[in-house]
Amino acid sequence: MPRIQEAAPARPRLAAQQFEATKDRVEVVSVLIGLLGRKLTAYVAGAKDTRAVDGWLRGGSVYKEGEPRLRGALRAAFILQGKPNPDPQLVQAWFLGLNPVLRDKSPARLFHEGDPEKVVPAIERAAVAFATGA
Repeated sequence: MPRIQEAAPARPRLAAQQFEATKDRVEVVSVLIGLLGRKLTAYVAGAKDTRAVDGWLRGGSVYKEGEPRLRGALRAAFILQGKPNPDPQLVQAWFLGLNPVLRDKSPARLFHEGDPEKVVPAIERAAVAFATGA
């Protein structure tokens, strides 16, 4: 699994955005699988099963809303600890847990069901709140 190697500075959203912007889709999916596992990666992207994830790893195309969900999930995962190499257990627990900043919905569910243009910024704000203790 590729590891996040860059150190995240004090502005976690900016660092996460810079990191994500340098990765192609295969790298994004690979890092997410390492952090979330195949099932949760598929769910976050809005896929029905893990066969889609396997296809993405082989360079297959992602449907319209899947790409921003995957990239948003990577940014959120990077933000969570405010440092490189987030702990997969922490990331999974945060993605699955009910979040008060998100009106007691889980980030994973919002990614899966929501419009990426609306939910990705909200989830990133929730990740920043978690990472900074705000």
